[in-house]
Amino acid sequence: MPVYDRLQNKFKAILQDVQIIWVSWVLVLLLILIHCLLTFFLPVMGCPTGYLGPGGLHVGSSYASKCVGGAAGFIDRTVLKISHIYQNPTSKGTYNSGPFDPEGILGTLTSIFQVWLGIQTGVTMLVYPRNSSRLKRWGAWALITGLAGGILCSFKLTDGWIPINKNLWYDRG
Repeated sequence: MPVYDRLQNKFKAILQDVQIIWVSWVLVLLLILIHCLLTFFLPVMGCPTGYLGPGGLHVGSSYASKCVGGAAGFIDRTVLKISHIYQNPTSKGTYNSGPFDPEGILGTLTSIFQVWLGIQTGVTMLVYPRNSSRLKRWGAWALITGLAGGILCSFKLTDGWIPINKNLWYDRG
């Protein structure tokens, strides 16, 4: 077998678990793109575009209660209405902000992605029968996703483009 064919077969073997479900890769990455576009570019009246903060007293009371959660909060308030949103978020005591549901409508897009990563893990288990192959594969995925997360948060806990901690609004004082 020529060297080119051996290299091509090795490359196919390395990406076999991704190739099997490549269509779902495209769909789930499209959901993440939609999430990012809505989060960072949806104009919300009275809020700066891309605002992720708690509103209320945040940044010297610069943003009204209508800014709570930025685009995610706006979408929830528009679709679900205030009475169907979590009334006591952790930011309420610190920032005197209004209702906000961290697991709202927009958050379901990233939840779908996390569940889908579990599906990818299952496909990896089916494609690679040896434990050593699976562990190498999952180690590579851990490195790739860890680096992506680090880059998105600028390798900082609370700053960067997208803060990495779940509770985005806590008292730093």
